[in-house]
Amino acid sequence: MNKPYKPSGPDKSFPTPKPVVQVKAKDIPKAPAKQLIIGAGVMVKADITEADLVLIEGCVEGTINAKCIMILDGGSVLGEATCDVAYIAGIFTGPKLITAEKLQVGSTGRIKASISYNIISMDAGAVVTGMIVNCPPKVEEEKVEEKPAEEVSEIKKEDLVKEPIAESAKDSVNEPEKPVKKDDTIKKDPSKEAAVAADLAKDDAPTPLS
Repeated sequence: MNKPYKPSGPDKSFPTPKPVVQVKAKDIPKAPAKQLIIGAGVMVKADITEADLVLIEGCVEGTINAKCIMILDGGSVLGEATCDVAYIAGIFTGPKLITAEKLQVGSTGRIKASISYNIISMDAGAVVTGMIVNCPPKVEEEKVEEKPAEEVSEIKKEDLVKEPIAESAKDSVNEPEKPVKKDDTIKKDPSKEAAVAADLAKDDAPTPLS
């Protein structure tokens, strides 16, 4: 009769499994914000806007609006692109390529478009076909704020400063002239007139000879 098998101890032929380490979300490194990478062999037909970096190794057909555009060797773009900085080592074909700051074309770069740039750098072997226009950044003029002219208030008669007038002048101005009455004329005294005439006669009389 067979006896049941009883293990004498742990089987040491297999390694003991290690405990699973839990990974937290904050420990996972994050990719830069607003970054788009189109790998080799990928074809995209869409408009790309508000991106910080667009790195292209495949094919893109559409409009690209980003801060930095990088077309690596083997990548291609068919459309219009507007950016601050562009590095072209692949093929760009389109109506417009606008770079606000710098355009760098690698030795394998091929561009066929109307180009607007501020600074351009081309390696030996690069091919650029199309109209090229240099557009330096515009310097904003300082705006002088025009202050409105101060409004001149109307002068009223009540606001004028009144100078004090002397009391004597007030009286002379305020009092009307009194009319001269007949009774107020000077009356002649006949006795006084006779005395004055006698004195004049004495003065005119000749002096007697002695």
